Amino acid sequence: MLIVLTRIVSRSIWNKSWKRFKTFKKRTTVIKIELNKTNQRIGHAEDRIEGIEIRVQNVEETMTKMIRMQSQLESKQIDQEGRSRRDNIRIYNVPEDIEKNSMNDYVEQLLRDTLDFPPDTELHVERDHRAPVPKPRKNARPRSIVVKFLRYKMKEEVIRKAWVKQDIFVGQQKIYFDHDYPPAVLQKRKEYSEVKKALKDRKIRFQTPYPARLRVFYEDGTHIYHTAEDAYLDMVKRGFHVEKTPLTESLMEQLEHTSWAQQKTS
Repeated sequence: MLIVLTRIVSRSIWNKSWKRFKTFKKRTTVIKIELNKTNQRIGHAEDRIEGIEIRVQNVEETMTKMIRMQSQLESKQIDQEGRSRRDNIRIYNVPEDIEKNSMNDYVEQLLRDTLDFPPDTELHVERDHRAPVPKPRKNARPRSIVVKFLRYKMKEEVIRKAWVKQDIFVGQQKIYFDHDYPPAVLQKRKEYSEVKKALKDRKIRFQTPYPARLRVFYEDGTHIYHTAEDAYLDMVKRGFHVEKTPLTESLMEQLEHTSWAQQKTS
């Protein structure tokens, strides 16, 4: 009797175990199938990602070539524009409407009065006008005056006299003379503003050669900077306190930074 009961119990346990095993096996089979599908999807995704990376690399290479071509064209355009302006000067801060009915008469008299040209000196002014922008509101900064000379030497003489004299006034208003730079060059030169301020505070002589460089006469020798960023970094190393001017990134720099960021995250 005991043997019969033992067999019955054993068979019951076996049947239950077998059912559990079959259920587990089915689940394991399903999991394997799903894993295979997942692996296949991952494989397809990796293939697509690899293809996208190749296309992105090709696009970046093409963009790099296009940006370089654009940069070369812009450089040529800026050079041509600079040549077309080489006989021009700009006079800043001259009050609006002070010229009345004749800008030419006013400019000639202004140059003679402020820069001490003799009455018999021919100034060879070809034409002059206010900068072609909307007239400012009352008490706003006046538009600059563009003056074109027939002779380059006369233009240079005007600039030289103005820079030697430095403090030039129209009534109570201090005015400034400068070359007529292309907008792109003027923007690059403005990037040196904080650097030049620090040099002036230290009473260190400097020059700003065309198009946008900075020549500084330090006690230990002369140094020429080709970008405001170079000047800032070197002057900080020399112990200057210089506020960093926000710089506009070129398209090439933006592309390089984007590529570097992508490499770091990959």
